[in-house]
Amino acid sequence: MRRSVSGNPTQHYHLHDNNTSEDSHLAVGKGTIDFGPVMETVRKSGGFP
Repeated sequence: MRRSVSGNPTQHYHLHDNNTSEDSHLAVGKGTIDFGPVMETVRKSGGFP
């Protein structure tokens, strides 16, 4: 299980997508980030994306 800086289990993920020129806070899948590996890491940490 993934632990936060405080040592407690991570309870919340705030995810957003971006384009290559700015931090645009797009909906997941609307920018350039490949979220497949991100979601796999969340699942492996015990989270539910």
